[in-house]
Amino acid sequence: MFKDYDLPKGFLIKLGKFVSHEVVSYFDGQRHYRTINELNQYDRLKLANQFYSRLHESYKDTGWNEKKLLMDIAISIDDKIPKAYMKHFYKLHDHGPSNLIIDGESYGFVYQYEENKSI
Repeated sequence: MFKDYDLPKGFLIKLGKFVSHEVVSYFDGQRHYRTINELNQYDRLKLANQFYSRLHESYKDTGWNEKKLLMDIAISIDDKIPKAYMKHFYKLHDHGPSNLIIDGESYGFVYQYEENKSI
């Protein structure tokens, strides 16, 4: 998905933290977790734009095709949401969500992009 870009390592770390700490959960004095139904309703492309708009300019001034990058970010967010949720749900705090292999659909997640759907 991101093979067409020479992304700094921090980019993917920031994306994972965004999904885990701002999409799947939020903090208002204590940590709260969104429901699967809430997460299914989020527009992944809007989330991608939200994430991208917060990046430092050095991440943006690269000559990448911004429209394609935003779509790839949205697809990645779509893939990461169930993994981040399951990590928190099962308290797998010593595992990175990217290391989890789950079938999000079997837990009720709806993937918005074909690339992430089970075969």
